[in-house]
Amino acid sequence: MDARVKDFVGQVARDVVGLDVALFFQANPATFDTAPGLALRLHRHSAEIQPVLDRLEAAGVLELAEREEGHYHVYSLCKDPGI
Repeated sequence: MDARVKDFVGQVARDVVGLDVALFFQANPATFDTAPGLALRLHRHSAEIQPVLDRLEAAGVLELAEREEGHYHVYSLCKDPGI
């Protein structure tokens, strides 16, 4: 396994839920959605994926944008091709 992938899985994704979210964005790079919307797409609870979204955003994999004066937080895959 490539060292970068191994590091990502061990340090950022960390668990099955993390892998589900990361692989979802890899397969659907144009997705732009809220945590509840992503939870519906992934058939999981929002509370399960929120920590993963936070980790992926902190690692620079996802971008976080606020809509409706901060009422909605939406996530999208980082535009940086290096990611």
